[in-house]
Amino acid sequence: MALYKSDRVFSVSVMVLCFRLYLSLLGRQMAALLFCVLLVPCLIVLLFSIVQLLVFGCLVFPSLSVA
Repeated sequence: MALYKSDRVFSVSVMVLCFRLYLSLLGRQMAALLFCVLLVPCLIVLLFSIVQLLVFGCLVFPSLSVA
């Protein structure tokens, strides 16, 4: 009977460990997704602004200009 209880405790602890590992990997995937979704467009806009400063000497935003 004691062996059965220890096996059951072991299987529950393995299930908890697998669940925690799954949540950890899911968190890393979400962090990578947020990194790509949020940071990459910001870097593109920053790079675009730097290129404009180097080429034109000022920032030019066509969408903000009044025709």
